[in-house]
Amino acid sequence: MRKEPAEARAAAAAEARAANAARSAAALEKAEARKRMKGKNKPSRRAARKKANIIEVRKGPMRARVAAPQPGGGGVAAATEAADAVPADVPRALHRFYRKRGT
Repeated sequence: MRKEPAEARAAAAAEARAANAARSAAALEKAEARKRMKGKNKPSRRAARKKANIIEVRKGPMRARVAAPQPGGGGVAAATEAADAVPADVPRALHRFYRKRGT
C-alpha cells in the first residue's frame, strides 16, 4: 500500500484546520449574538419555580371537604377514632401501640 506524499498530507491537514476554524468562528458569532436573561436558571430560581408550580387551586376545596363533617354521623371514621384513643389506665410505654389521629 502506498502512502500519500508529505505535501499532500500537509495540504489536507491545513484545509481541515481552515474549515474547523471557520466553523468555530461561525458558532462563536452565533453564541455572542444570542441574548440571555441574567440569572434565569440559577439553582435557587429553579427551586422557587418548582415550588410555585404546586397546584394551589385544588388544595382549598380538598382541605374543606376533609375538614367538613360527613353526612350520616361519621360512621366508621367516628368508631375508629373512638377505638384509637388511648385509655387512661394504659402505661405511657404502651402509648406507641395506639394509632394517633391526624398523622
